[in-house]
Order: sequence, then structure tokens, then C-alpha cells
Amino acid sequence: MFFKILFASLLFSATTNAQCISNTGREFYVSFLVTGKLYITSAVNTTGQVTNPNTGFLISFSVAANSFTIIPLPALETVHTLQNNISKKGFIVRTVDPVSIMSMNGNIANSDAALIYPLSTLGVEYIVSGWGRPFVQDNFNFSPTALIVATEDSTTIEINPTAQLTNNQPAAVLFTIKLNKGETYAITGKENISGTIIKVTNGTKPIAVFCGQRGAIIPLGYPASDNIFEQITPITKLGKAFISPILRGRGKNILQITAASNNSNIKLDGSIVATLQKGQTFTIETNNTAKYIESSQPVQLALFGTGSTYDSLLQSLGDPTFMIVQPVQQMLRKVNFVSPVFDSIKTHKLCIIVNTANASSTVIDGNNIGSLFSTVSGNATYSIATLDVAAGKHQLSNEYGLIAYANGYGFRQAYGYCTGAAVNEIFSPTHFTVNNISSADSVEVNICKGPALFKILPQPTNSNFIWNFGDGSPTVQTAAGILQQVHEFKRTGNYTVTLTVINCAVQSETRILKIKVYEPYLDFMPTDTVIAKGASIVLFPLHQQGVVAYNWQPNYNITDITTRNPTVNPFKNTEYLLTVTDTSGCTSSASFNVKVFDAFFMPNAFTPNADGRNDVF
Repeated sequence: MFFKILFASLLFSATTNAQCISNTGREFYVSFLVTGKLYITSAVNTTGQVTNPNTGFLISFSVAANSFTIIPLPALETVHTLQNNISKKGFIVRTVDPVSIMSMNGNIANSDAALIYPLSTLGVEYIVSGWGRPFVQDNFNFSPTALIVATEDSTTIEINPTAQLTNNQPAAVLFTIKLNKGETYAITGKENISGTIIKVTNGTKPIAVFCGQRGAIIPLGYPASDNIFEQITPITKLGKAFISPILRGRGKNILQITAASNNSNIKLDGSIVATLQKGQTFTIETNNTAKYIESSQPVQLALFGTGSTYDSLLQSLGDPTFMIVQPVQQMLRKVNFVSPVFDSIKTHKLCIIVNTANASSTVIDGNNIGSLFSTVSGNATYSIATLDVAAGKHQLSNEYGLIAYANGYGFRQAYGYCTGAAVNEIFSPTHFTVNNISSADSVEVNICKGPALFKILPQPTNSNFIWNFGDGSPTVQTAAGILQQVHEFKRTGNYTVTLTVINCAVQSETRILKIKVYEPYLDFMPTDTVIAKGASIVLFPLHQQGVVAYNWQPNYNITDITTRNPTVNPFKNTEYLLTVTDTSGCTSSASFNVKVFDAFFMPNAFTPNADGRNDVF
């Protein structure tokens, strides 16, 4: 089966009926490595609370519509001092109305930002992404770290580290921890722990996982240490196609691909560059250009902004930063985000990725910026733009979907994060079927003229669908959960059937199946005959090879209704209907008319002798 990934250019009302799971929500679980602040935005006036269920900490807040609120959190509640051990440093944010949250993790000359995901997006299995070995060995302040937050009591978690931990826990040896709601566990490694698997083993109790480092030098050997910090999404929400963002004002960055499955073939701008097994990583340094990255299996893509001593363009402005790059399938129509005023950071940038066909629909703070986009060299389906933005809250939209990344820097300080994303399980069916014939088995599928049953496999969630059967009939739009569709092909011919899957971002995956609609050839030449009453005739239909069954109707004065050439001797005009079935189960019908006349005496001589008998011929 052929497939391609693209944005849906057709919007329909059913789209809004699909459940859209994104970074917007009412309940969040968050933690920090060091000191931290929360930046909370809302489209409406709302209120909420930040609590630590294990210490009694509580702060109430309000957010004005289309604005944001900053909530500083005390260091005693945020700073993790225990490594490879349980702490009580998890916060719960609950609000009356949906909000978006960004966290700033750090302090003076040492900061990074992270997009915080709500409870509805969390899962039970994660794969760690992070930077390399600490530049000060066995020092917790510089060790690669994965931070776990439990959302329920008695959560049992299995950890399989890819490197020796700072408590001498060996690599590739499973160990188990148990956390209660709001408790945290900081996994710290002596080396890079990217690829470490974190998995809940007692049920479906979701956990939140954050990755980072209190002080990372990127790359090693170029001292410009900075805090890096990101929240990662579950393995089930990872993707296979990405556009790496451009960090405006920088000259270099490093991409790290971490495989969540075995035999993951990695392509960079169309060329295979690596094959990874689960937990393995592949690193690419770029000159801060957009790259199109594909994988045959789901992967996690991280981007690391390098330090100012390595990137000559920074000139001491900006230090390492870390962000998780979201799959192109996780685009949203609208995001509200904050470019934060934080310590020395005074310069703020934005990178936006959209579908090329719809770039002109991109608007920020009421201003159309479609003219700023240029196509991505590795995949012209997508376009990218970068621009300077002011500090404060912004609204970015494109009705056909977008992903954007905010970053900023100041004197030896930086931040970077994804401004918002859908967090759906990405629908990647291997095929759909027609009349139970799999499109995965053939480039072209032969089906019979008439009704055909289409089924989507495997069964996705949170998606709407558009069927285009390619025969000139109207497209069929169905809501989430409707996974079968019957369509009648009234004419034979070659058609391309297209299934477009719509997620909340109007981002779609399209599956294309070429089909040949046919019916077995059947005809009579001529189509009728005349016989005398009492006479008989053998019927001779014309058909192609492959016919396996015959059915003649009516069953009237016919020798065998299941043979090709029956003999008939009707006593009245009769239309015999033949239906044939071929090896594929397709049928075709044709009629043959037998007209019957009564026999009469025909003299062959006459006697014109006026005796009243045969006087006239």
C-alpha cells in the first residue's frame, strides 16, 4: 500500500468531535531539578491551586483570559538533593478551566524551559533522552538525570538503565521502585542514560517523566555549562516523522534520536543514516538548519543547543538548551505561549513549522506572517519560519495545524521549549481492507462491481476519517470509532481509494489503495432466437475464463440450471437469465430470449380445379 503524510486541506464539522488530547488541561504533575517557576496561560478567566500532597504546600492563583500568571515555587519544595532515591518534590496543579503551563527550571545564569503536559497525556512507559557524560564525574550537580513523578499511590516502576548510576547500580540490570502520589525519584547516571526504559508494572497508573541535567556542557570540552530540562511523552505517543527546528540566532545544534523499538531505520533528508535497536541513540550535528527525519519505528527526537564557547554566533550570549522535537502528526491549530523575562534573558525567538500549502494561514498576535516561510529542503511538503518576538504572552494559529518552538538567550543563559502539541497516540495503520482483502498484500486489489466493505486496521482512537472512493461519488466523513464503510461501485474501472485520518490538529495521515472494479465478461450473440413449439435449443453464452458456477433462471423446461450449455424447450416465450460466478466470487448476469411460435400446415402444391380444395397456393 502506498502512503504519505500530509495536512488535510479539507476541514469538516466532524473533526471537532474527535477527542483532542494536547498540552492543555486541568490537572498537571510537575517537578524540578533545581528552583523553578510556573507560567500558566488561559483562554478564559480561571482559578487554580498548586499543591504538594506530601508537604502540605498550597498556593492559590488566578489567570486572566488571554494572559498569564507566574508562580514562583520555594527552593525547599523544588530542589532535589537526593539522587537515586525517593523525594517528596512533586507538585499537582489543578484549575477550573483548561490551561497551558510552561516551567522555568533554574536560576541566575542557569535555566531552561519545559512544556508541561496534563494528566490525560501521561502514560506508563517512557524512554529517556538526555545529554552525555557529566563534565565533573560523580557530581550530582552535573549528572544526567531522569526525574519520575507518581500520580497514584503504590505505583511500582521498573527501571532498566543504559549506564551505571551514581549509586553504582550497574547498567542493563533491572531494578524496581515504589512511589506514592506526588513522590519523585531522580535517576542519575555516571554516563549518558539516554535509552533507559522506565515502566510501570502494576496496572495503568500514569507517571510523569522529566529529563535533564543541572549543568550540561554541550559539547564536552567547550565549557559553557547550563541547566537543561524537558518533560518527555510516553512511548505510545512517539512518532516517525519530524522537522527539526531552527534556533534563530544560533549557528549550531545537535540532534539525538533514541529508538523505542528494534530495527528502527533512520533517514535524514531521505537518506538512511542509521539502524537502531531499542534504547540505542544516534547523534547528528547540524549548522542549525531544518532537517526532515524519518524512522521506520517510533523514536524520540531531542535537540540540544550548544554552548556559547562552541557556537561562535552566540558571542557569550546563550548557553546549552534542550528541547523535545514533536512529530509532525502532533500539530495544533492554535497555541498560547509565553516568552519569559528571566534573569539575563532579553532576546526571544520563535520557530514555526507548517504545511507548505497552508503557510499563508499562519497568524501571530493578529498579524499574518505567511510570507516568512520557506520550504524545508528535505521535504518540501513542510515549510519553516523563524522570527524575533517580544517578551510576554503570544497567540499563534494556523487552521491547518502548526508546531512552534520558543527559545531565547542572554549573557551565558538560554531556554528553549515546544510551545504546544497534540499528544495523541499517532494513528499509523499498516493497511485497511476491502472485502477482507488486505491492501498490505498487493499494490492493486481486484474487487467486484457492487457493494464493497472497507475496514480500518488496526483500530485507532481519537481520530475522524474522510473516505474518497475515487469514482466521482461524494467524499464520506465519519466520526471517531466508525471503522467500517460500505460503498457501492456502480461502474467497472480503475480507482484510487483514499483514507484520510484527521487528528485534533487537522494533521492527517493518508492511506492510498489502488483497486480495479470489474465484473466477469458475459454475453449472448445474438441475444434471442425463435423456435417452434415443441422444439429445443442449446444455449451458448460467451464468457471469459475463470467462471466456476452457473445459475439459469427460471428453472423451466431446462435440462440443467448449473451447466454452461443447457438445452431448453419452452412452450411459451421465455427469458432465461444466466448468472455466472468467477474464482474471486464476482458475479455477472445476462439474458437470452427464446420466442416460441405454434406450428402450422404449409402446402407445397395446389390444384386450381375449382373443387374447393387447394385451389389457391
